[in-house]
Amino acid sequence: MKLESPQPGANWGIGTDRRITWAHNLGPGEKVHVDLSRDDGRTWTRLATDFPLNGGTSARFATIATGPETATARVRVAWARDPSINVVSGAFRIAAPFLRLIEPATGAKYPMCTGMTVTFRHNLGIFERMNAEVSYDGGVKWWPIAMDFPNQGDNKTTAWTYVTTPETTTGVVRVTWRKDPSLTATAGSLMLGRDEGFVCDDNQ
Repeated sequence: MKLESPQPGANWGIGTDRRITWAHNLGPGEKVHVDLSRDDGRTWTRLATDFPLNGGTSARFATIATGPETATARVRVAWARDPSINVVSGAFRIAAPFLRLIEPATGAKYPMCTGMTVTFRHNLGIFERMNAEVSYDGGVKWWPIAMDFPNQGDNKTTAWTYVTTPETTTGVVRVTWRKDPSLTATAGSLMLGRDEGFVCDDNQ
């Protein structure tokens, strides 16, 4: 067997949907045990007993990352018929979920009819879904940029919007984790909209 994920150094946010994946040549009808260690492999907690393999040469096990936090988590997949045949991941982190906006920066300026990139870092993984919104009145009302969209990578995601609004100096962008809307990242004091004398090209 060869473990494919999690990779060494990965960061799993607590509460996020995750996959343990591996390649194998055990064949259909075989079963494996899946275990998690939080102390670099000294002790193990069983996640699944006799998990069935449905054929092919690869398998995946879905799980939710749970606390407590640790910087030395490992997973182990062992053949149920002979547990001495197993594979263990490199150490990875299980931590509080985080969300940090990279773009736009607070106070950034985006004239009318230009694109605004929304980029953020996170440890939510690729199976969680997000909302990106913009406000033109300091956060009183919100308008969608992209709703219910998946993360593009394990730790960085980008969305995009086209600025077509009346001019404002109190624009705000926020990104929110749909599963837990209390986890959000914002950038404010954005200057959005028409510059003095600027005319949009209708063909843009």
